[in-house]
Amino acid sequence: MQGVLRKFVASAVLLLGATLAARADDGVVGHWLTEGGKGVVAIERCGASICGKIAWYKHPISDNPREVDFRNPDPNLRERPLCNLPILRDFRPTAGGGWEEGHIYSPEKGDTYNANIVVLDSDHLKLRGYIGIPLLGESQVWTRAEGHERCK
Repeated sequence: MQGVLRKFVASAVLLLGATLAARADDGVVGHWLTEGGKGVVAIERCGASICGKIAWYKHPISDNPREVDFRNPDPNLRERPLCNLPILRDFRPTAGGGWEEGHIYSPEKGDTYNANIVVLDSDHLKLRGYIGIPLLGESQVWTRAEGHERCK
């Protein structure tokens, strides 16, 4: 009897984990216009996490006319094109349907920050980038941007 109960509990825990992961990305996957309208980020599933890359950006995104990742602290990465540049990674789903403890890279500054994402509604998400703890950070509201032109 105890073996059956253990199997039931283990199955329930696995099902709950899969349900939380599926629920958490229901609204976050898609294309999002950043606050200020400088770019669109394509967010997609990456295994159990989510990741995002630049899908469109206002020309020029910075004072670099070549449109490469010239502020990257790694000299070997400074020639990467901004188009399709990965900028979101390593997020964990939360029980509340958000994503936490991920990272966002800013090609404008060449810095990487910790980040959390909360889907506010079907057309808005809040991304909070921070150093150390979320209290020491900045939030942006991104708007769903289906239909924007894409990087080529």
